[in-house]
Amino acid sequence: MNMLQYLDENGHIKNPEGFKRLGLTTDDIKKWYRWMLTLRIFGEHANRAAALAVDDSDPHNKLVPLYVSPRGQEAAQIASAYALGKDDWLFWYMRSHGGLLVKGIDLQLMWKIFMGILTPDDMQHLLTLGIMPYYIIVGGHLMHAVGKSWGNKLSGKTNAISMACFGDGTVATGSFHSTLNFSGIHKIPTILFCENNGIALSTPNELESATPIFKKALAYGITGERVDGRDPFAVYDAVKRHTANARLTGYPALIEAVVDRLDDHTSAMPAKTKAWEQKLAEAAQRDPLPRFKKFLQHEAQEYFGFTWTEEDDANLRDKVEAEVKLGAEIALEKRKGMSGAAVVAQEEVQAREEQTDELYRNLESISFAPPEIPDARGITALNFALHDIMQTDPRVIILGEDVAAVGSVFQQTSLPVKFVKKYLPEQIENLTSHCLPLLNIFGKNRVIDTPLDENGIVGSAIGLVLAGYRPIVEIQFGGFIWACMEQIVTQLSQLRHRSKYVLKLPIVIRVPYGGGPWLPHHREFEAPALANLPDLILMCPSTAQDWYDIMWAAIACDKPVIIFEDKNLHRDDILKDILLRRPPHVQIEEIGIRVARPGTDVTLVSYGRLVYQCLDMAEVLQKENISVEVLDMRRLAPLDQQTLIKSVQKTGRIMYMGEEPKEYGLGAEVISTAALSDTYDYLQARPARIGPERVNQPDPPFWKYYFPRNEEIIKKIRGLVKYEFIQK
Repeated sequence: MNMLQYLDENGHIKNPEGFKRLGLTTDDIKKWYRWMLTLRIFGEHANRAAALAVDDSDPHNKLVPLYVSPRGQEAAQIASAYALGKDDWLFWYMRSHGGLLVKGIDLQLMWKIFMGILTPDDMQHLLTLGIMPYYIIVGGHLMHAVGKSWGNKLSGKTNAISMACFGDGTVATGSFHSTLNFSGIHKIPTILFCENNGIALSTPNELESATPIFKKALAYGITGERVDGRDPFAVYDAVKRHTANARLTGYPALIEAVVDRLDDHTSAMPAKTKAWEQKLAEAAQRDPLPRFKKFLQHEAQEYFGFTWTEEDDANLRDKVEAEVKLGAEIALEKRKGMSGAAVVAQEEVQAREEQTDELYRNLESISFAPPEIPDARGITALNFALHDIMQTDPRVIILGEDVAAVGSVFQQTSLPVKFVKKYLPEQIENLTSHCLPLLNIFGKNRVIDTPLDENGIVGSAIGLVLAGYRPIVEIQFGGFIWACMEQIVTQLSQLRHRSKYVLKLPIVIRVPYGGGPWLPHHREFEAPALANLPDLILMCPSTAQDWYDIMWAAIACDKPVIIFEDKNLHRDDILKDILLRRPPHVQIEEIGIRVARPGTDVTLVSYGRLVYQCLDMAEVLQKENISVEVLDMRRLAPLDQQTLIKSVQKTGRIMYMGEEPKEYGLGAEVISTAALSDTYDYLQARPARIGPERVNQPDPPFWKYYFPRNEEIIKKIRGLVKYEFIQK
């Protein structure tokens, strides 16, 4: 196998002149060996701790819930991290924790990571060192590393890059493709460091990839190199060269470090196939620790002028052993002092805390000309919200498919022609036939057309946040959101939790939804599938002013917000109203249910364009002396329970109407809130919901037969008013 190598399996230097050019010192060499040895001994203890229960009351509650051993990969991890600069960031998966030692954490903190007892102060320390929380989903972190480096590049911080460490199994994922594609297109200075141990749990390389991993770089226009990952000198040389090149040119690199996994897949998953066991004995001969020890004993004198004896080695092992044990003892004592109930209670508080960026708390003096826009529709409100936000906050950028040159498919990321001609005459020459794209005002570094890769878009947005940006992501049509569910579900909704709420995630995802004569994946309503995810705020405006105000409140928030925009309301005259251009006057958490029409007999709850259908039906029923209170949800999740309960206590009846299938839809939460709260004693009729059955939307000619029709709504409400409730 052709690969870069300085140190052969017997611990001898193969290329003396090249080795000397590395410029390493005695201090470097001794540090490396100590860290490698520390990682090995820590792993041995952690594996044993993963089999031990905290106490006899719960045998499943282990000292270490799960350990992912790097045995055999220590040289690659230590040397690669050592080649980084102090301002560079490390994105790591659980097996690749050797670099944390190099970046500066102590063994107590390492134990706390694997015991699962990190505190916010611990996490702040890790982030200060440029270390992200650990990642488990294979490849989920790669785009975050790219996004971080991309943000640094956009900010002119070319001296700081990111390195993402991952295993060979990752190359089979879509995230791997996204990462190489984005980094290649935009020349993003990132080191993609693959520790190829030849087997993903039990699946060998040949069933994961048809070509050598490092050669995949060629298809994406980036540099690729293969090195002997058991040789720390080869790893250091490769990473050092490519980081220097990345800083100078912006070019990323894919480095494949060939290593051996000399331990089980994890402490809970041996996965010892016969094929793997047969290779294990051979692989043990390539173990990087004995190889480096031989180098110290036989070649250190020649190259560095010191000797290394068995006694020196034994003394170092004893010291490291004691340090590992001491770190475990301190961490265990801290664990014993922690209350599980208190941890959960604290998380509930942290998750609900209002989080508004400081800039947006002090915008009272900001004004826009003209301050009012007459006859504004939904699309108009969105146009001006995005423009005014970007004009106010240079950290805001827009990412998405076709958002730049054409101002997006619905012209959301643009300004209207009439406005430009009247107020921005200097931009007239940049008008398209329909609009002025925001690209022409704010430039290509702030309005960015991306590849058709929703998962990559959201992943890069998370990384951009780490570099100080506040991204607004456009998903072109609601059905396309399924393509980025990996990032939304496993990262966006969990990263604040995994960082002990130290990380801020000011990301806004805009999702045009809405049924009608549209093709599949262009007509669905996806919010119910996301409503149960912790830490996501889901919004849905139905008035022009709300469209504007919600966008401001969302970008001001340091939590992730997904805005579902009913595309059928984009240009609907029913929304025409005077739009007030103003900075955020309320926080996102304060934007709850809007009483669209007060009433006394029935509470009718809905969202988006359905609110207007509800208002029409309320007008009809008023002629029958049935007074319907119409509630516009606006905040789909978490639900504004207080306003809902207050309304139902007044009317005594409630019905929910949605365009998603009734089963497991948003209505289930609305109805259960009414039925399971103190409101129950006020109910005069059983709660009702109306909406489609649990089937997909029909093809365009028949779409109207899928959604609630007026006669059904009226009949259902009449029945509620006449209904005599079952005896309580």
